[in-house]
Amino acid sequence: VPVFCKIRLLDEGEAETVAFAQALERAGCALLAVHGRLRGSPMHRRSGPADLAQVAAVKSALAIPVLTNGNVRSAGGLLAEI
Repeated sequence: VPVFCKIRLLDEGEAETVAFAQALERAGCALLAVHGRLRGSPMHRRSGPADLAQVAAVKSALAIPVLTNGNVRSAGGLLAEI
């Protein structure tokens, strides 16, 4: 049975996010969705645009398909990011 996973960027930075994504892939994740913002907390809400450069770093480090979600406001914005 394929397992799909979804993560957010880790507060510790790009290297830690990539390492976590690689661990998921080794554990059997068949597709990874990455929400390109930090997790945040009840006291510190997420703000600003998604960090698509970090999502791209995750994608380039994995052999499985990687999706991104969040930060899409219009069809034009989507096309500008792909």
